[in-house]
Amino acid sequence: MLRRFLSITLLLAHLLVPGLALTAQPRQSSNLPGTNPWGAFLDDTHGMAIALAQQETGIHMRGNQAQELPTFARWCAEENLNGTLSERFHQLQALTQARIEILRIGQVLPTSNNLGGHGQTSDVTSPPVTLKSESEYLQQEQIVVTNTRDDGEGSLRVAMEAAEKASGNRTIVFRLGKTDPGFNPENGTWVIRPIKGYYLTTNGTLVDGFSQKEFGGDTNPAGPEVVIDVNAMQFVPIPNRKFIIYSVFQIVSGDRNWVRGFSFIDTNPNLFGSESGPFDVYGDVIPSTDAAIGNLFTDNYVGLSPDGERYVGFFGGPIAVAGSQETVFEKNIICTRFDLLFQGLSPQFALLGFPTSIKNIARNNYFGTNAKGSKRLSPPTYDRDADSLANPSVSISSRTSENIIENNIITGNRSCGIGQVNPGTRFNLVGGYSTIIRNNRIGIGPNGENIAPDPTEPENARAVGIAASAGDQVTGNVIANFGGSGISLRTLAPPVTGSPFPPTMVSNNQISNCGVGIQAVQVGAATISENRFSNCSKGGIVLGDRIFDASTGTRFEVTDPFGVATRNISLSRNRFENVSGPGIALTSEVANVFGNNYRPNTLTERAPNGPNLFQPSPVLTSALRNQDGSVTVTGRTGDGGKLELYQSSRPAQPTAPETEINAYGLGTFIQSADVSSGPFTVTIPAGMASGMTAVTATLTVADQTSEFARTVEVQGSQPEPDTVPPTVSVTAPAAGQTIESKAGTQLGIVWQSSDNVGVVRHDVWLARPGPGAVDNIASGLAGTAQSFTWNVPENLEVPQAQIVVMAFDAAGNQGQGASGMFIVKKPNTPPPDTEKPVVSNVTLSAKKVKRKIDPTLTITWKSTDNIGVVIHDLIFADVTPVVSGLSGAMQSFTWTVTPNIPKKTTGTIKVTARDAAGNVGEAASGVLAVQ
Repeated sequence: MLRRFLSITLLLAHLLVPGLALTAQPRQSSNLPGTNPWGAFLDDTHGMAIALAQQETGIHMRGNQAQELPTFARWCAEENLNGTLSERFHQLQALTQARIEILRIGQVLPTSNNLGGHGQTSDVTSPPVTLKSESEYLQQEQIVVTNTRDDGEGSLRVAMEAAEKASGNRTIVFRLGKTDPGFNPENGTWVIRPIKGYYLTTNGTLVDGFSQKEFGGDTNPAGPEVVIDVNAMQFVPIPNRKFIIYSVFQIVSGDRNWVRGFSFIDTNPNLFGSESGPFDVYGDVIPSTDAAIGNLFTDNYVGLSPDGERYVGFFGGPIAVAGSQETVFEKNIICTRFDLLFQGLSPQFALLGFPTSIKNIARNNYFGTNAKGSKRLSPPTYDRDADSLANPSVSISSRTSENIIENNIITGNRSCGIGQVNPGTRFNLVGGYSTIIRNNRIGIGPNGENIAPDPTEPENARAVGIAASAGDQVTGNVIANFGGSGISLRTLAPPVTGSPFPPTMVSNNQISNCGVGIQAVQVGAATISENRFSNCSKGGIVLGDRIFDASTGTRFEVTDPFGVATRNISLSRNRFENVSGPGIALTSEVANVFGNNYRPNTLTERAPNGPNLFQPSPVLTSALRNQDGSVTVTGRTGDGGKLELYQSSRPAQPTAPETEINAYGLGTFIQSADVSSGPFTVTIPAGMASGMTAVTATLTVADQTSEFARTVEVQGSQPEPDTVPPTVSVTAPAAGQTIESKAGTQLGIVWQSSDNVGVVRHDVWLARPGPGAVDNIASGLAGTAQSFTWNVPENLEVPQAQIVVMAFDAAGNQGQGASGMFIVKKPNTPPPDTEKPVVSNVTLSAKKVKRKIDPTLTITWKSTDNIGVVIHDLIFADVTPVVSGLSGAMQSFTWTVTPNIPKKTTGTIKVTARDAAGNVGEAASGVLAVQ
């Protein structure tokens, strides 16, 4: 697994030591003696650079040192380092330290917020990606591969180099003949053995393995015709880039490239598997934020024999890392030591400005199986610690988010099927978040085959189907045959201050033949609903606050590493069948759930210890079937809260001791009710209670849900089926009544209904003339309701209206009654106002105004209107405004004659009155002289 992180980390080393010349090296074991250089990097960047130099030159590697020394000598010559091996190495150390200091002083690292932090906005914005259609790719100019050599005219390498240099898009096609030395007539495949991998930084290239079948026929009906054997591959630098390439196809900042129709194998029998991968996707290098967007990898075999039935050796699957955005892995068959990795960045790299890794998709693939998805093909050996990421088949790690994993068949042939992983201190990475995991089959084949981890392997005792993290959506998955848990929830990263994790959703999953169905620890908010559990040996849903081993109940951690408490968990409508241990258990010490010391808690007060530390179960005392077929349940609770009633799949055992697990119910959700502390009575309607023989319940208080209560038996016989519909008679409104639909109009509707058992619901409708012309007025009125007040819509007009009331009983029978015909009409509209106001008696307090003595003048008048005057305007001598917009109630005005009126001006003062309809009336005074 160390090799899988080599690319990014060597990139950083190149930045620190710009003159470093990377040289291809024979593959060596990745196990280094002494201290772990990766741990050194996390504490000391300089130490990491030196450790990488050691690893690159092979000085401390196992194997033939003499073979590596010439490489180191060339390296030292390029750096002008002289003296003995030790002296040159110390010079290199000093040189590296100096360049680190220059870097620290002279370079300002980007302060982007590409940290994968929760609630943050990425600096890299990805426009919506539209993948090309197949026909668009196939219409591109073709570059033809005609032989299986690793270099030279007609080789795949030359074709890839031509595509890299091309100004436009290209499609690489295969035209291989059966006389080619790489052809294997036994299985109908052509084998290419590259010495180094291929890379693309351009856009829109299709590398089409399918084209060989179109050219030469279906020579391998079981799988791809073109096989790439990585046995001889070496690590080499990409020209003009600070990357090491170790995968077969590597996309660096290229968009919309497509690789399909290949088989990747490693035939070296001396290694545990290939140290290469089939394809990796990266963004660009420091300090660019150029992501690789919308690349596609489909219909490939990885680690399989040509017939798709055997594992033949391969170390790693594809990786989407550091700027891989909206990459699609689809319809591949992948069987390797780790099958697929969505990896973002650890904080150290994110600070250096790498693009984020988001919105990648894995769908319709088979992981760890044969080509039919029906058989587990685990690699022969694996080392959980050496492979570091806990070996989930599909891994989401290191600050990547919004990925989609859907419709895959997954063996979970290591520690888990789908893993939001946190390797802990080894690489100081944190898990992904907000991933959609839906509609996968994990541990179970397409026809129900058991393809889960081998139970004879001790590590598989605690294997889980899905290891999810904060903000994930886990829906519609089918999970089976895991000794640990079907689904494990745990927060795998510290929350950012002020930006809490989004809630985790786990719903509509089917979990069977597992230890615990769902275990959740250190989850700040989650909804677990509508899941189905069957044949789980250690419990249905178990919530705690520490990582635990579901097989033994042993706690792995003493403290919560990120300070996230398990709370705000909503549990509802989960179904349990043949689940041993507790159906739902909430405990601060998960070990109490397992083993002989488990004791169900049925007390109505909070217990100081035990599995119901957070919330004790309700106590059910009776369940009595009534004459109408409903069931009345009585009991008591220590706290008020939400009571959920279940039809129990276990019979009641009233005389069983409290330690008898099977006395506690499991079953199917029926209904919920809010109850207060103390005694309660809840009635289950007849239709929902039909066939019920036993009842159990849970209680939710302040986001904590209890386990199931002791089951009680339903007393009383099931009544005969009710086939009699209710009767209804509507007495109001009366026939011939007229309703005026003005604002605020209400109509009282009155009826009488009855039923041989009982009415449970009423609906009220307004019927109009014509088929189907009905409007719903009210729905779901109580069975006891006999009236309803209707707020008539304003300006509604129905010449022939009728009220229809429908009544329903618990058996679903319905009856109806209708009122007589009545009329709904619009309110009367008054005729328009055309009468104008009348103005009279316009008088002045003086006939002359001498402005130097007294410039004021009082004007009085009388104005009337059939409705009302709303405004007055006054004007002098037909040109000079006296006042405008005067209130309609005013009948006088004192005017201060303005200086702008010329001396010796004479004229009348006209008073104009207006009403709301705009009608105008006016009258004038006698002549006024202004001096």
